[in-house]
Amino acid sequence: MTYDQLKAFVAVAQTGSFRAASEKLFLTQPAISITVKNLEELLGLRLFSREQYRPALTPEGKLFYRNAHRLLNQTETLEKLGKRLALGTEPEIGIALSPLCPLDWLMEQLIIFGNEYPHTQVNLSFEQFGGATKRLLDGSVDFSLTTLSHAQGNFVAVPFRTVTLHPVASPEHPLSHTSRILQDKELRGYVQVMVRGSEILSSKKEDNLAESQRQWFVGDYLMASRIIEAGMGWGLLPDHMAEAKIRAGNLIPIKVASLQPLTVEIKLVRRLDNPLGAITNKLTQILLQSS
Repeated sequence: MTYDQLKAFVAVAQTGSFRAASEKLFLTQPAISITVKNLEELLGLRLFSREQYRPALTPEGKLFYRNAHRLLNQTETLEKLGKRLALGTEPEIGIALSPLCPLDWLMEQLIIFGNEYPHTQVNLSFEQFGGATKRLLDGSVDFSLTTLSHAQGNFVAVPFRTVTLHPVASPEHPLSHTSRILQDKELRGYVQVMVRGSEILSSKKEDNLAESQRQWFVGDYLMASRIIEAGMGWGLLPDHMAEAKIRAGNLIPIKVASLQPLTVEIKLVRRLDNPLGAITNKLTQILLQSS
């Protein structure tokens, strides 16, 4: 049994046809058919039923597929590790960032890392909420700094920093002219500035608040902050962005009865089946130790 035979078999099982498998593996369809047939003859098993238009896994084929798929993943993980070890140092590191990642703090850590490893390029991917997980799944980044929870199993998530979001408004905004707690009905007619996707941060749905609000959605907290500072609306901003502006008098904290300050945890997340190289591990240590 060869690696190529297992790869061809798994490709047919996943794509549902010999033609699609050939396109996925950049081989001819006859080559895929012969490779799978040789595997069946070697095992003395019918892995696929070919009575219908598309090949279907036999009961034995389904069991064999589960184990073959796991073995291929392990082999590919080992291959990735070998390539990293052969390089000695990783030429580049990919990181996906949540909108809530404090960038000033991150830049300070990257300067420390860059001084120690000047020949390793760091690629930062700024994602909307949920985008960091997609980047991990498609293998385009080595790890992510995200506020979202991840299912155990294929991910390792290490919490290392908390961020608290507070409701704020500009000094010129009418909502900032009182220190008392504002009720939902008092917010009607005023724009609430929200970062797209940020509603998934909290399991609590402010349904009554949402129904009474005009909402503007933006792509990141920098844009949200500029709109709020301009007096065009109010909204939640993370403490690492809001605190200095509050001290400078550019923003005013407001109190909303149905909207409490929201504290979320930033996690450093990586995939179990994508082992980190020595240099990438060093970067994660710098980030975790600085929190």
